[in-house]
Order: sequence, then C-alpha cells, then structure tokens
Amino acid sequence: MKVLIIGLGSMGRRYLRLLKEMKPVEIIGLKSSRKEIDKKHYECHGIKLASDIHQAVGIRPDFAIISNPTSLHVESALVLAETGIPFLIEKPVSDNMDRLDVLLDIVKEKSLKVMVGFQLRQHPGYKRVKKIIKSGDIGKPLSLQGYVGQYLPDWRPNADYKQTSSARKDLGGGVILDLCHEIDIAISLLGSVARLSCFCDHYSNLEINTEDLADIILVHKDGCQSHIHLNYLERNYAWTTRITGDKGTVIWDYGKGFVELTLPGDKSTRWEDPEGFERDDLFRAQLCQWFNVLESGMKPSVELQEGIEVTRVAVSAKISSQERRYFEL
Repeated sequence: MKVLIIGLGSMGRRYLRLLKEMKPVEIIGLKSSRKEIDKKHYECHGIKLASDIHQAVGIRPDFAIISNPTSLHVESALVLAETGIPFLIEKPVSDNMDRLDVLLDIVKEKSLKVMVGFQLRQHPGYKRVKKIIKSGDIGKPLSLQGYVGQYLPDWRPNADYKQTSSARKDLGGGVILDLCHEIDIAISLLGSVARLSCFCDHYSNLEINTEDLADIILVHKDGCQSHIHLNYLERNYAWTTRITGDKGTVIWDYGKGFVELTLPGDKSTRWEDPEGFERDDLFRAQLCQWFNVLESGMKPSVELQEGIEVTRVAVSAKISSQERRYFEL
C-alpha cells in the first residue's frame, strides 16, 4: 500500500509513525515548507520524498493524508480529488470558504472516499456523551458550554511557538481554527447552527498575529445554545464540555479524563478513561476506521460536508467579531 503524506510537520510525522506501526506501507512524503529537511533521515526510514504534489500523485498512491498548514489544505485536496485519489484531510478543512463548493462537487461526482480528521470523535468520552444524549437520560439538550485553554508556547515543547502555523494568520492559525474540535463537538451533538455571534482578538503579549482568545455563541436550529470559549493562554491545560438538558447534565472533562452524568437528587455516575489511554490511540482508531472506509465502504465518522460546516462556523465567527454583529448561516 502506497501512502502520500502531504506535510511533514508534527502532525504528518505522527501519521507517518503510526502508519508504519500499523501496516506494511510505502510512504511518499511531500514537505509543505521551504525549510531544509534531513533527506537522509527520511531515506533511511524508506520514505520517498516528492518534489511537488504533481510528482507525488504521479506515483499513484492508494490514498493521501493532508496534514500541511490549514491555508494549503484546499489546494492539495483539489489536486487529489481531480486525480481520483482518496484522502484523509486534517481538521479544519480550510481557513476560508474559497473553492470548498468546487471541492465538494468533485468529491461527490467521483464518489471519492474522503474523511476529515476530527480525532476526538474516536474518543471513548465523546462516544459516552453521545450515547447518554441519545438515551434521553438528560432529557432534551438545552445548552452546551465548552472551555478549551492551553498556553501556546507549551503546545510543542521542541518548537518556537512564534514560527508555528498557530502564530501565523497566513497559514490559517488562530485559536478558533486550531481548537475547532469543540465547534465540531457542539454541532455533532446538538445539530447544525442557525446563527452565531463571536468576540475574538489578540489580547496577550504572545508574539503572534492571530487571535488568542475567542468567545462564540451558537444558536442551533432546534433552539438550543452553545457557548464556546477558546484560548491560547491557559497555563494549566483545560478542556471541558458540559451539556445541560431538562432532566440532567453530562460533563466530559477531556483534560482530566472522565465523563460524569448528574441527575436530580444529586445522583451521579462517573466513567474514567481506559487505563493507559493516550492521544496516539485517537489517531490509531481514526486510521483503523479510514482503512475500513477504503476497504469495506464504511461511512466515515466525519464526512467532507460536515468538515466544511465546521469551517463555515469558524470563518463566520471571525466575521461576526470583525463586523460586530451576529451572523446568520
């Protein structure tokens, strides 16, 4: 099996490592930056480096993984789609809506297999929350509160945060797109969005030209609301999702590793993450599902249309803040 990895940054290298661990694969690598890389390092691991995407697709990989900076996603995806190569595209799909309709049309026309990399859909905590909501234990969901915060310089200890895509608007950085997992969680659990409002800006002394704090209010089409707070500033990593229904509340603390269901009368039940669970497990599960999509036609956990909707909400949130108005979708 030949696999093309577009983008050899931290995410691309993670996919590379896990693919080699999981299956006998031949890797074709395509770097996304102009920085020099150690070609000997990749060659000694049996990885072929392509000079550009056209050379790479000419090798006819069985599928591709798009893990380059967000602003380059669509350009890569269009080449793959037009060539008929299935692909897994890292979240978010893009940092703007340009040509996403074209991409979606090509994918539909060719019945191309595509999956968006929202790995948290694979998490046992997410699956537990979804099951609880579907069971009716908390009744009708009325609101979701999402809080995600992590200090940007701590994200990638071996990299200068000022040089990462998170710090650069031209590469699709900023806390809204970086942490759009929480937007996907809200939409996948409470349904599509009718309108939204947002305040976001660069508030700290971090040396970046992207927003480092955002507060987003989503009004879902069935009338419930989500309030999502995202920041690059939290010194102690925190990630929680709280859904309140008319019969109870469920909290997923991704950071601390548990789900807790609370019902009237202080009745509560807690589920801890499986012992030894790690972030790599999310990517392993995602790749396993992707192989099933390719080999047996299983429906992807996140289809391209869903990924585009998350991008639409993220981009609209930025416009809402810039224009100081709520935004209809």
